[in-house]
Amino acid sequence: MEKVEERVLNSNVKKMYNLNDIGKWLDYGFKLGVVKKSNKKEDLLMLYKWVELLGNKNIEV
Repeated sequence: MEKVEERVLNSNVKKMYNLNDIGKWLDYGFKLGVVKKSNKKEDLLMLYKWVELLGNKNIEV
């Protein structure tokens, strides 16, 4: 899949992630033990926060 970039003011580039990138990011979190595969509320909240971190920090996956 192609990466989609959005141009914003000040000629900065904000990265837009596709589902493949998000999947790789989640696999990385599982590997580190930061995110766990379960249906517990705490684990689901951590999963959401982990994905949110990807969007907030503009990380290269």
